This record gives sequence, C-alpha cells and structure tokens, in this order.
Amino acid sequence: MDRKPRKAVRCLSNGQHEGDERFRLLVAHALDAVITIDAQGRITSWNPQAERLFGWPEADILGRLLSDTIVPPAYRAAHERGLAHFRATGQGPALNRRIELTALRRDGTEFPVELAITAMRLGDATVFSAFLRDITDRKRTEKALRDSEGSFRLLFTANPLPMWLYDLESLAFLEVNAAAVARYGYSRAEFLSMRITDIRLPEDEPLRLDLIAREQLSGRRDTGEWRHRLKDGRIIDVRVTSHSLEFAERHAALVVAEDITDRKLAEAARVRDSEERFRLIAASVTDYGIFILDPEGRVVSWNAGAERIKGYRVDEIVGQHFSRFYTEEDIRGGKPAQGLAVARAAGRFEDEGWRVRKDGSRFWASVEITAVRDPGGRLHGFSKVTRDSTERKRKDDALREANRFLDSIVENIPHMVFVKDADELRFVRFNRSGEDLLGHSRDELLGKNNYDFFPPSQADAFTSQDRAVLAGSRVVDIPEEPVETREHGTRILHTKKIPIRDEHGVPRYLLGISEDITERKRAEETLREAREDAERANNAKSEFLSRMSHELRTPLNAILGFGQLLELRLEQPRDREGVDQILKAGRHLLSLINEVLDISRIESGRFPLSLEPVLVGEAIGRVMDLAGPLATERRVELHAGGAVGDGRYVLADSQRLQQVLLNLVSNGIKYNREGGRLTVACGAADRGCLRISVKDGGAGIPQAQRARLFTPFERLGAETKGVEGTGLGLALSKRLVEAMGGSIGLESVEGEGSTFWVELPETGAQSAGLCGDDATSGPDRAKRRGTVLYIEDNPSNLRLVEQVLAERSATRFIPAMQGRLGLALAREHRPDLILADLHLPDMSGEDVLREVLGDPALRGTPVIVLSADATPGRIRRLIGAGARAYLTKPLDVRQLLALLDTELPAP
Repeated sequence: MDRKPRKAVRCLSNGQHEGDERFRLLVAHALDAVITIDAQGRITSWNPQAERLFGWPEADILGRLLSDTIVPPAYRAAHERGLAHFRATGQGPALNRRIELTALRRDGTEFPVELAITAMRLGDATVFSAFLRDITDRKRTEKALRDSEGSFRLLFTANPLPMWLYDLESLAFLEVNAAAVARYGYSRAEFLSMRITDIRLPEDEPLRLDLIAREQLSGRRDTGEWRHRLKDGRIIDVRVTSHSLEFAERHAALVVAEDITDRKLAEAARVRDSEERFRLIAASVTDYGIFILDPEGRVVSWNAGAERIKGYRVDEIVGQHFSRFYTEEDIRGGKPAQGLAVARAAGRFEDEGWRVRKDGSRFWASVEITAVRDPGGRLHGFSKVTRDSTERKRKDDALREANRFLDSIVENIPHMVFVKDADELRFVRFNRSGEDLLGHSRDELLGKNNYDFFPPSQADAFTSQDRAVLAGSRVVDIPEEPVETREHGTRILHTKKIPIRDEHGVPRYLLGISEDITERKRAEETLREAREDAERANNAKSEFLSRMSHELRTPLNAILGFGQLLELRLEQPRDREGVDQILKAGRHLLSLINEVLDISRIESGRFPLSLEPVLVGEAIGRVMDLAGPLATERRVELHAGGAVGDGRYVLADSQRLQQVLLNLVSNGIKYNREGGRLTVACGAADRGCLRISVKDGGAGIPQAQRARLFTPFERLGAETKGVEGTGLGLALSKRLVEAMGGSIGLESVEGEGSTFWVELPETGAQSAGLCGDDATSGPDRAKRRGTVLYIEDNPSNLRLVEQVLAERSATRFIPAMQGRLGLALAREHRPDLILADLHLPDMSGEDVLREVLGDPALRGTPVIVLSADATPGRIRRLIGAGARAYLTKPLDVRQLLALLDTELPAP
C-alpha cells in the first residue's frame, strides 16, 4: 500500500491532526462496517467492525480487490461491470441508495447485508465509502413473524370449535372458521355481514355489551355463558372465552422476531483523512443520526440523518444538550447522565427506548454512545449514533402479541392441543386441557414421547400414525381413538393431526387437536338403547292392536253375521225390526272399535296412507250418495255447491278423505233441524290449498264448547239428546286430515248453524290409466256350485259361514278346526275355494296360504282370508303374498256371498 498519503497526513498542523484523530476514533467505533475502495475496486480502508463482520484483519485485506474478498462469486462479474460503467460515465445505479444484497465472509459463508455506498472526490481521485450492516437477525425476525401468523391461521382454521373475530367498536364479525359456519348455519359471507348482537338474544342483558367491550379493549379476557341463536332459529347455550387483540389495524376480540443486534450506525473505519472526509461521509448517511457531543453532552456536529430523524436543523441544535431528545420521565430518572457516565467509564453505552422529536412525537431509538479519546487517553467528547427502530419495534411487538395470542388460544381451548417435533416425536408443547385429560403435568409431558405414557401396542399405533401424517401434506381426521389416561381410565378422542412444514417443505412439527367425545359416545349409546326400547314398545303396541282387533271382532262376527242371515230370511216387519236393532247395535260397536284402532295407529305412527290426486267432485259425490238414506230419514235436503264439479284435485288418501267427509256430512245431518238443509261446497284457500266445506242449518256450537270439539269421546252433551255417536269421529277426522298434510276447522253461529271445513293441498290431475273397476254381471248366482273348505277354530264362526253357504244350495261345505287338518282335507277333496282364519291353534293362516301356493296340486285354488285382524299392513302383506281377498270380521254377509259368486265355478 502507498505510504505517501499517510506521510502527508502526519505533516498536517496540530489542529488538523486533532480533527483527524477524532474522525479516526469515530469511524473505529462505528456501529456498521465502513469500507473505502478506489476506482479500481481496491480496498483502501477497513474499520474494526468490518474485521468482525467479514473475518478479514485489516493487514490482510488492504490493497486487495473488493470483488475477490467479500463479493460472492455469482455477483463478481456484475460488480466489475458496475465499476467499469462508473469509470466510463461517472454514474452508478447503486450510489446514494440503501440496498439489500448477499455478502461473503472469509470462511466462505454467505449472509444478507444492507449496503449504502457514496462516491467522493479526494483531490483528483474518486473513492467510494461503503456502509454495510448484517441484517440476518432482521430477516430471521420477519420470517418468524410470518411463521407465527401462519401457525395462528392454521390453528384457527383447523379448530373443531366455532371461533370468530369481531370488531370491538362496531361489533361486526371480521372472520369465522369452518366449525362456526357448520354449527351456526350461516355461510361465511352471511357472518361477515352480521354483528355479534345478531346471534345474541335481545333479552340477555344488552347493557353488558359495552362493559365487556371496554374490558376487552383494556386487554382483559372475559369468560361467561351466553345464549346464541342459530340460523334456523334454535337457541343454544354457549360458554364464551374472548380475548382482545389487534386484527387488521382494528381493536378486535377473539371468541376463544427480528432478534435485533444493534445496528451500528456510526460512520467510520480506520481513517487517516481530514475532517472534510468525515463530513462528507457523515453527511451522506440519512438512515442514522450521527453527531458528536462535547464532554458535557452538548451537540457539536449534526448530520442529515440526525436532522431527518429528530427534526432539528444544524443551526437549531448545535450547542444544545442532548437530553432534550429524551422523554420527561427519563430526564427525571437521570437517564441521559447515566448513559454518558457508562460510556466514559466503559468506553461504550448501548440503549433502546423512546425518544422525542422536535415536533413532540415519539419514536423508538437504538442508541450507541462511544467515548472519543486522544492517544493519551484524554476525553474529547462522545460520538452518538441513533437509529429510528420504530418499525422494528412494531414488528417485535406484533410478534410478541402473536405469540401471546397463540398461547392464549392454545391454553383456553377446552380440547387437548399438543405439538411434537418431527424427528423423535417428542412433545414440545402441551396445553392445560391436555394436562387435565391425561392426568400428567406439563413438566412430565414435555420432552417425552408416546412410549413414556401409553402401553407399547398403543404407543406403536400412535407413532405409526404420526409418521404417516408427517409423510403427507393434509389434515388427518381420526374420528374415534381410545386413549389410556392416568385418572379417567380409557377415553375416546376425536383427533385431528396436521403436519407443520418449513419454507422448504420439510416437516418440522406435528400439531394435534383432540376432543374428548367419551360422554357424547355414551349419550349416543343411551339414545340408541332408548330408541330400541321405543321400537320394542311400538311393536308390542302393534301386536296388542292386532290381538285386540281379533278378540273384539270375533264375537261381533257371530252377532252381525247371524243377524244378517236373519235379515235375509225374515219376512215379518216386527221380526225384521228386532234384527235391525241387533245389526244397528253391532255396527255401532264395530264403528267404535274401528275408530279407536285408527286413532291408536295414527298416534303410534303406524297408520299407512296412500297419497294420490283425488278428484274432489267424485269424492263429494260418493259421500252424498252414501249419506242419502240418512238424510231422507231425517228429512234433510242435501245440496252440492256449484264449484264442486269443476274438475279440481287434492293430494290425499282417497279412502280416508271419503271417511272424513262422510263423518262431517253425517254429523251435519244428525245435528241439523228437521226439514233443514246441508250444503257441501269447494273453493280455493290460502297456500295453494282447496277448502271443502260442510254447512248445516242446526243450532250451532257455543263458543265455550269449541275447544273440546276434537277431543276423543267428547260429545258436548249430545248423548243426552238421543243423537247417536261415539265421540271419536271428529277426533279421528282431525288426525286423518293432519296426517294427509291438511287442516280442519269450523265456523259456527249459535241459532244459525255450523260450517266445518277441510283444507288439503291442491294438485294436478291423476296419471292416465287410473280408473275404476270394470264390473260385469256373472251368470245366475243362485246356481253357483262347488266345494268350499273353511279352516277356523271358532265353532260359531264355522256355523255362521255354513249357514251363509246354505244360501247357495249347490255349495258343499267342509269345516276344519286346525291348519294341518285343513291342508290334509284340501289335498284329499281338492276344494274350489279355501276360506282361512289367521289365528289357528297349530299354525298361522299365513303359513296355510304359503303351503297351498307351494303345493303344485293346490296352487290354483283361490284362498280368501277371513280374520278379525284389520290392520292395513297385515292386509297388504297377505294380498301381496297371494291371497285372493281379505275379509275382516265381523263379516259382511253380502260381500262374502258376492265373492262366492265370483270365485265358485258356474254350473
């Protein structure tokens, strides 16, 4: 290295020498590496911080090319092109700017640096001063902040509990997770258009909202129980844990770092140049405040960076004490004097804290004060470097808040949350709920793996499962997982496991969230058992209904059957009148039995309906025909409204609709006045329905009695007036109409009459091909002949059918009181028709039907079932199994005779 410039410097005056020495000390104690190179790129100066940063001693580096030492090989060509461009044009794109790039240490490692480079003229030569700062820690902090935010987002999104963020000022939702959307029924878009009050009940102490908001703004956590309303209107009770935080620059509530090495900001390297050079270097720096204090702390020099950061011009600040940059509380605490005392004693003082600008605003400052001494050790003053670190502090605070926020979430979630390292699957994080569940403290858990707590077989399964999760890239859902705990025995967990990867995609951790669903599983098992009990009870009820139907209908079969035979044979009016009373009483009792059974079936949910388009006009016409004899007897005029025949359809069960209308029309006739009028009409109603109304001219129904009108067995005093009835007709009609999706009601005026109405959904016409039976007359029925086998264990029923068959004198009757005997007689006599009861002593009538149809010799013989079991399901099953017909007891003698005429061969 040329020593001539150094000799020239030594020849300067004593005043110049003192300035040079001060400049040298300032550069030597600068915070950053300061390097000077000439126009050819050779290093001409190298300060101690550069030695520490790059690992090159000054003696080994001076005179060498910058590109051969600290510039990575990949960038050396670009560096040389830049110097050549400057030498040719006097311009360079990197001059007077702060840029980030990669530098090279002597040991070959590369690291990120922040560079500011300035060109200066010294005499006829151009030199470049470069200020370099290691930003490795800053980059690491920024990455840690991004990772922390990513972990929070992952935990928020994957959590099985509903979570949301809302603005504490407007109470508007800011974000919700998928569990909240599933549980509350609102879409995410709907949530984000709502306020927190939209899911709270108005009566739940609305004044507490402001109090809670103030507590959360002050950083408090609030836990309490509330009621929330779901989208479908249901109300749920919830326990809410909220925590205040900053979210998108807003005060919000959650309802559930650049590790900075001080950036050395002083200018300087080892310099032996003039104070002009120091002034040029300091003036070129705008990112740092660089200034000199005298031994008492008064400002004696001021650079552009200090002016930018603190707001004072040179003429305003030189001669002022540096304590004016401190806050009032720091001044009262003596902090400025303490900083100078430490620097005076130790040579250097570093600090971070709030400082005050000229306009009174505060900024976070990183400060280094260095004592400046001459070669004899005499104190000349202090160099002070200040950097505005407000942005860095904001990021540090954000990282700390994010970590604290994440900790709060993890600790307050009522499910077990754990984190394992990817290498050895050891626990590195565990929350309070996990401690409570497993019965182990955090100190016992951290650093341990599955084999320290679980049986070997279970630990093997968990470990294999964890490795599979880490090998994949998606959340793994384990719906049910048995786990042995210290205090609670075996618990069933619903677990989600998520692999956490670094920026290169390498798995680093495994995150697990486990919900204890043991109680839920027990509740589900209890519910399943209760459902099975209910089904058994319903089956028992159905069996009881079937048995009761059989037991009640069997004696009625004899009463009504023989009564009908007497009716056919008696000719004297007085005798026929007695028989009429028998039949009337028997049919009344049969009607009562049928209505009780129908109500029981509806209430048990076992009442089958066949809903289809029903032509209203036809249904009303059939009812009017059936009610005609009763109306004639009571001298009541029947009238159909003009709209009845307009071809409109309702969706209903045709048979049950006729049953309801016949009940209403019969009541209208019975409770009408003699010589009165009854009108049946049809018209449009609300909600796409048709209304069928039955209006009578009776006495009307008092308002006080209307509430009891549809109550079973409630006749409202009619039993004292000689009007026949069971008190079940309207109750059954109401249940039938509602089972068909309709409604029933009345309007009544005392003294004028009542109008009962039924509303059913209107529908289109029935499909083509649905038509009535094409009945044709057969040959002379009296001449029908053939053999009839009747399998029945009740003697009176056998005797009844025998006498009915006597009406067909050419018919042969064979009785059998057991199923096996009946089958034997059938194979022996080959009857033309088999009649069979269902409840036989040795086998069921259903088994008899199955054996007849399975016997090639008997397969063509028609089988008619005669049974007191009138349940619709049983009837459909037997008809589907091959029975020609199913007649219920008590028998309709004329219906049985009609079937005989159809099934027996003609003569």
